[in-house]
Amino acid sequence: MSPAILPEPAAVLANTDWGALEHAYGTAEDTPAQLVALFADDQPTRSQALDHLHHVVHHQNTLYAATVPAALYVAAILLDPRCPSIKGPTTSPVRCAPSCWGG
Repeated sequence: MSPAILPEPAAVLANTDWGALEHAYGTAEDTPAQLVALFADDQPTRSQALDHLHHVVHHQNTLYAATVPAALYVAAILLDPRCPSIKGPTTSPVRCAPSCWGG
């Protein structure tokens, strides 16, 4: 997918009814804050946000309704220069997250 085709990350957050979507543990109302936290100043917060993606939004390789807009957001931020620094202590960097969500 070309970057020109991807939505703006802020548009994904604003235009998605996260409360109507589900992830592994219920409604995805908590997911927008976690997506924004991928760019937090401190590494522990970024790690927690990435863990949320891997263990809640895409729990045990299951695709949930919230997985699609979360993956769109992640794909849309991949060209951001801050993106390579987003990684968790036990997870892969965010650059590989959408490709890992293929099922």
